[in-house]
Amino acid sequence: MVICTICIKQNIYREETNCDICGTKRLFKFDEADGSEVIVKFVNWLLKDQNRKYPTKTFAAYGGRFDNIFVLKELYKLDAELKLIKKGNKLYSAHFKGRNGYSAMKDAFDLKNVEDKPFFPYGYNDPKNYNRILDHLPPKLDYYYAEMTEEKQAKFDEWYEENYNTPFDLMKELSIYCEADVLLLTEAIVAFRRTFMDLTKIDPFGNLTLSAACMKTFATHFLKPKQIAIVPELGYQPRFNASEISLKYFAWRAQNSGEDFQTAASPEGEKLIAGR
Repeated sequence: MVICTICIKQNIYREETNCDICGTKRLFKFDEADGSEVIVKFVNWLLKDQNRKYPTKTFAAYGGRFDNIFVLKELYKLDAELKLIKKGNKLYSAHFKGRNGYSAMKDAFDLKNVEDKPFFPYGYNDPKNYNRILDHLPPKLDYYYAEMTEEKQAKFDEWYEENYNTPFDLMKELSIYCEADVLLLTEAIVAFRRTFMDLTKIDPFGNLTLSAACMKTFATHFLKPKQIAIVPELGYQPRFNASEISLKYFAWRAQNSGEDFQTAASPEGEKLIAGR
């Protein structure tokens, strides 16, 4: 989905519009029903079809450790000039931790105008089923029913019973499901940016990471002129270097002999002699 800050400000980012920046189309879909590769289509669209007059920032729901690997592979094939900041396969991005799924953003940002994500049979998503149309929904097993919480199972059971005899076209449902994902992510991005700017008057997306946006907020609104943070030599939670095997040895010895050792793992920190 393509949106710009001007369309966000005018609250028309949900509409198809002839915007000089966004173009005439908002939502783009890529599939491999015709035999071509989705990643190739997406990268070509990203590099060739976007408005080159303006810088483009892309956001992905699951890009950090998974999808971006395939995108980067295709970019390297094209010999594109890439400037990456990453740690291993982790590309820096804002994400939610914990047991709540992607759909939890709807509640987190109070997105009343976004429909709930539909149930989807991930186990049925197989190329051999791309051109098959069922007379009814796929079996519960394909929806990973056993992995749902009891609350979600109750909602699913009600929905499944009401809709079981509905014809199921995998390609059509994939499109609907992916579109719901994109719309939800778009609304969450807009809501997050709006809230952050209302509180700080700073656009968080002018920074690469959330921590950088927070540091810019601190430096702009809280750090006084001619001040600089003085970080302790050993950090705010000082801890001297100690080998893992030595800590395990002293822990084992204390447990077996009853001796009391003060190590780097002790609450009071490592034992110092003459302050060193």
